Amino acid sequence: MLILFCLALSNPQGKNHEYTLPHYTLKDGLWSTSISLHNGTSTTQHLQVTAYDNDGQATGSTHHELAPNATLVGAIEQLLSDGHTEAGWLRINADTDQLTGIIKFAFDGSGSSSLPISSERDTGLLFPLIENNSQWRSGFALVNTSDKETTLTLELMHSDGRVLATEQLTLSAYSKLVTMADDLFSGDLPGESIVRATSTQDLAGFALSFKDGLSQIVAVPARPFHYQPQQDITFSELEGVWKSRGYGFYLDATAEVLTLYQHNQFGCVAAHANISRQAIANDVELRILEPADSSKLLGFQTKGSITTMYFDRVQELESPCLTPLTGRDPEVNFEFFWATLHEHHPYLAARGVDWADAYDLYRPQVGPNTSDAELFDTLSHMMAPLRCLHTGIEAVDREYSPGIARVTSRFEDGFNHQSEYTDMLDYTFSQVELQQRHVKQNYLDDDYQQGANGMIFWGTIDGSIGYLNLYAFDDYDPSDSGDPAIQQAILTDVLDRAMDLFQNVDAVIVDVRVNLGGDDGLGLMVASRFADQRRLAFSKKAKTVDGFTAYESHFLEPEGLTTFQGPVVLLTSMLTISAGEVFAVDTMPLDNFIRMGEPTFGVFSDVLGRILPNGWEASMPNELFISAAGVDHELTGVPPHINLPCWSHDERQIGRDSVLEAAIEYLGH
Repeated sequence: MLILFCLALSNPQGKNHEYTLPHYTLKDGLWSTSISLHNGTSTTQHLQVTAYDNDGQATGSTHHELAPNATLVGAIEQLLSDGHTEAGWLRINADTDQLTGIIKFAFDGSGSSSLPISSERDTGLLFPLIENNSQWRSGFALVNTSDKETTLTLELMHSDGRVLATEQLTLSAYSKLVTMADDLFSGDLPGESIVRATSTQDLAGFALSFKDGLSQIVAVPARPFHYQPQQDITFSELEGVWKSRGYGFYLDATAEVLTLYQHNQFGCVAAHANISRQAIANDVELRILEPADSSKLLGFQTKGSITTMYFDRVQELESPCLTPLTGRDPEVNFEFFWATLHEHHPYLAARGVDWADAYDLYRPQVGPNTSDAELFDTLSHMMAPLRCLHTGIEAVDREYSPGIARVTSRFEDGFNHQSEYTDMLDYTFSQVELQQRHVKQNYLDDDYQQGANGMIFWGTIDGSIGYLNLYAFDDYDPSDSGDPAIQQAILTDVLDRAMDLFQNVDAVIVDVRVNLGGDDGLGLMVASRFADQRRLAFSKKAKTVDGFTAYESHFLEPEGLTTFQGPVVLLTSMLTISAGEVFAVDTMPLDNFIRMGEPTFGVFSDVLGRILPNGWEASMPNELFISAAGVDHELTGVPPHINLPCWSHDERQIGRDSVLEAAIEYLGH
């Protein structure tokens, strides 16, 4: 539904004393608009009023004179020429910036509202309150006030900062967008939200909220914010010191090299020193922003990653990074490790661990004569209660993660009754491979295909159901080049072939019951092959010392040569891990998906790596992943719609897969 309404004047100071009325309407005689303009100077002011229709075509111009300290009061028609349209917008040019006044608008004798003239025009505008609930609905109008075409991006934002939806459109010179929020953005809008508009040209506008029956109308001005698109950075611009928002990094850049520091409240380690220009160019994409406060903001994104870290320019390194920690001192390494998890692990308490108590318990066990082996055991015991697969430590000859036991727990009984394997993890993967063979041999048609370095296989079941098995979102390149572009190209080729096959089936089963994670961006590529329109997939934010960074939202939209829009069953289990379960979250907004099997493992964050002073590598999660529905599935995993147990030892011995059979039956085959 589109409701037409009238919007306030704005006066961008220093821009030739130009005022904008972003919307007026005389539609069907139901809307009326009155105006009051006051000349606050001691001389006569000359006003030129130009009217435009919604498409940006000038429909007439009139001239008015305002005597010193005089006020023009009346219906808006007094400012318009005879050829005006019944809906459009106005540009008013005055001699000075001392024109003041208000606009009042009303609907058929019911609700009314007014706004004062203000300086609310910029390339970025925020509408601070958009309502869509049982009593109130909001709309807004935006005008491209320039004589050039502009690209307009509109973002619907949750009150916690997540971007829920985006729309992008083109506004020609002097044209206008007027819309209700729920007409512009698809899906369910929250009761209260924010809309952020960014453009390559100056905008003017504001929002109106309407109570049921238009009995009450509330006007809410848009607030400007300085917006500047990210630009490629030159190395001369990069020179200096930068501090990350979250993640605990400093960058110290000279004209030739860059040093990356990892810091916490205890101290600082020079994790990567003297990184060359070429290495930076090969591995990292750098962008620079100039926020409203004129300080520099650096966007830092590892190629292939979907995560952008932001760095603020600072005057100098903090003092701990002037003398970085080094050496095997066990007490120093314990303190650095404890402080790192304290500052960056967002789920210590949620996993039932009081990290301060852990310090009190384990710190006395470490002294100046503690051996490397003893220190490793102490750190491992301190981490053990977390049962987190993304937390761990790796020394030269040892590594430990407290989540591995959860991965192998389902297979302990079988392991204890065999003698072929002596390592529990090796046995676990042998059983996974056995189950995969059963699917290929006992359920898929004979012409199934395999690709991406053996990480993906696909085919049909009885010619009528497509089947896609994704073992991981990584290791697709047989040459192990590490180039993200090669992995993406390999996945694109596989998906093109699979989706082409699926054009001839009634339904598809996507199987990630074993998916060991990898690159979240590759998971988004797969999910987008089943998307019908642009949708929010998930949002995430990183832990800081005293809170979290701003949300970073990620979307899926139809991609590739072909997509599949029919019924899809997604199979998950406790071995759907990390990027595998982020993929499950990606599919949650898709109406054609139903999940079957077990909840996923319950670890979502990117792994934050840390180098200890002695050279050991520590890892931990440091982000919260929030689904499009606003739910954090860490610890619990993504739940299935239909809960079925996976990984039965007895079924593996006879080559049966009852979960896959249930999916086939659910799809009516």
